Amino acid sequence: MSDADRAAAPFKYKAFISYAHADQAVATWLHKALESYRVPKDLQGTSGRDGPIPKSLFPVFRDRDELSSSPDLSQAIQDGLNASAYLIVLCSPAAARSRWVGQEIIEFKKLGRAERIHALIVDGDPAATPESGGCFPAALVSKLADDGTLVPDPSHEVLAADLRPDADGKDEAKLKLIAGLLGTPFNSLRRREAAAARKRLLVTQAIAATMLLLTVAAGVGGWLTWHYSKESDERQVPGVRVEYHETTLDLSGWHETTSAQVAQHQKISAATSHDRYTIVKTQPQAKNYVHTVGTSSGIPPDITCTHCEISERPQDAASRTSLEYLVKFDIAAVPLEGKTTLDYHTQYWNAFQTPDQWWTGVRVSDQTDLVKFTILFPPAKHAAANAIQFYYHDNADHILDNPGQMTMDKDERGLVASLTWMINSPSTDRSYRVRWDWNAASTKAGE
Repeated sequence: MSDADRAAAPFKYKAFISYAHADQAVATWLHKALESYRVPKDLQGTSGRDGPIPKSLFPVFRDRDELSSSPDLSQAIQDGLNASAYLIVLCSPAAARSRWVGQEIIEFKKLGRAERIHALIVDGDPAATPESGGCFPAALVSKLADDGTLVPDPSHEVLAADLRPDADGKDEAKLKLIAGLLGTPFNSLRRREAAAARKRLLVTQAIAATMLLLTVAAGVGGWLTWHYSKESDERQVPGVRVEYHETTLDLSGWHETTSAQVAQHQKISAATSHDRYTIVKTQPQAKNYVHTVGTSSGIPPDITCTHCEISERPQDAASRTSLEYLVKFDIAAVPLEGKTTLDYHTQYWNAFQTPDQWWTGVRVSDQTDLVKFTILFPPAKHAAANAIQFYYHDNADHILDNPGQMTMDKDERGLVASLTWMINSPSTDRSYRVRWDWNAASTKAGE
């Protein structure tokens, strides 16, 4: 496979980190460092090894399944290798002796990506053999024969970044590795980082001066602290990563209401939303996970959840519906890099009654890997496929002519009874929405 072919391949992960259990602390640090790294703005979009250089290196594959009782790599690990553009090997005496690190290197080489392997020395002697304290696994310094066996290659020199204090050190080794992943010269990246560091210092000094002034006005300072703490709770960027977000909107309890019933806020028609999140805690300061629930029906929704707090969200420039509520979950006890599942149910009343309410969606406030959004239409109000529109909203509506992975289940009349929309790696600060026209559906059904 050529570099051009690889660049076009739909890799889910920028890199796969292979490491021995003894080096788990270093792997955790590296995983966070790579995923949180922001590429300098003047480098973004310029030519790199795999085409235009992206804004970030997110996501990077690190976690592995329990392998001690398995004779082969788990399917999850194999899938992770297949979906990774690069392999990063943490090299140490423990890694050199690890069966699993060696097997991961071999499997990656079998994919034809031997030249896309990067080494990071953690400890040990690069010149020694694994048996005498060397840090390079045999699979790393050997060729892979056609039959899948390893062939010693003494002429092969491994180019590795070196974490050891008497070598590159932590910061420079990380930067060398990032330069390799971006396909840009190390010295060029280092110069940009030095310029960015100077700029950050100036910004920090300016902020320090501002904070000094703010301390004089204790009342103003207290208000700012509350305001930004609240905003951080709402967004949690980058304190959490949503691995999976599933929302199912069930409209089977929908009933048509009169204008008088709507005006009197009688609870006639029900729409139930089931929301479930699998989140990963990526920063130790993340204490809460907060999501926003909104409705334009005029009646406050009934929100049910366990171990959560619900509060009304004041209207501001970021509001997207007339009534909004914050659902806050306490994740203080979740360990760093730990996962937890959160779910809640929302009952919307007298919604989807008028053309300006014939839409629904999911809001993406945090870094998210995958969203699954399902709508179950009322039995008497199925929608025509050509009357359904997909779009996203930030500060305006943006139509999606090609929404990606979407399926529709139709009834015997050819109308849509339910639909499911899978959204991979959605952008944050957006609402992904579905709009339909039940009048068009009725016309379709009568033809």
